Amino acid sequence: MNKKSVVLFGDSGLGRFNRDRIRKLEEIAGNVDVYNCAVGGLNSRDALEKADFIAGLKADYVVFSLPGNDFNEIPMDETKQNLKKILEIFKDSKIIMVIYPEAEESFKEESDFNEKMGEYGRLIKKLSEHYDIKIVDCPKIFANIKDYHEDDGIHLNDYGYEVLSEEIARKIL
Repeated sequence: MNKKSVVLFGDSGLGRFNRDRIRKLEEIAGNVDVYNCAVGGLNSRDALEKADFIAGLKADYVVFSLPGNDFNEIPMDETKQNLKKILEIFKDSKIIMVIYPEAEESFKEESDFNEKMGEYGRLIKKLSEHYDIKIVDCPKIFANIKDYHEDDGIHLNDYGYEVLSEEIARKIL
């Protein structure tokens, strides 16, 4: 049986899938090869510029996320239009979109970060009504879990990535 190809595409949330985390995801999902095309700091404008090339890889699945980097740089209406264009570009792949969990209360870089994260999550859910995408809803998944953030209060720690990998694998299976 041929292995399914999975491309991670987006910001640091997926970019932090290092070799060990990718191997763990491949092990959990089974019969997949995972390729990481995600990079910290990527926003929806950047992703739109790179989407044609990444789509050219013809992955069976694209796991996509861009929550935090648009907040201070790009108006939500533009983010929405960029995401629609990106989804159209990836129409030949199965798309899994990740909505990341809220930042810890100790995170003070942006006082309304969690509010903006919630707005992004609602946008993704709205887009899922019109596009054939699956959602990994981390705010829901992590609601009753503690200690899943790195010290920065935003990014997931190893345990958080284990949980995320399991959820991504469920969407693939």
